[in-house]
Amino acid sequence: FMVLPTTLKFFMRIAISDVSSMISIKSYISFINTMLLCFGAVFEMPVLVFLLSKLEVLTPDFLRKNRGLLIVVIFILAAVITPPDVISQIMLAVPMILLLQLSIIICTVVYKTNRKKQTVETAA
Repeated sequence: FMVLPTTLKFFMRIAISDVSSMISIKSYISFINTMLLCFGAVFEMPVLVFLLSKLEVLTPDFLRKNRGLLIVVIFILAAVITPPDVISQIMLAVPMILLLQLSIIICTVVYKTNRKKQTVETAA
């Protein structure tokens, strides 16, 4: 509701004044589907972190230690996914950063739960 109208307005603004833009239905639908698919994949990050934490592949210390690098990767990924518009890039990057913070919390909870379970199993 926010990103698609902004990016479409951006594309309409960069059009040459003497040339009218003629958007085909095929290119419009393709663009919308690509954006929705990318946004949908990005918002699965907490689920992926949960699974990797449950399998003990990912630790909260790793995520906290590499948070700065992950934020840079998020902005690069947002620049690749979105059109060359800074506003739409930020509109994707900010929720991704919030999802990263949520993922760190999820990873911490899962990590503590795994540690408690291992402690109980070794004591028994």
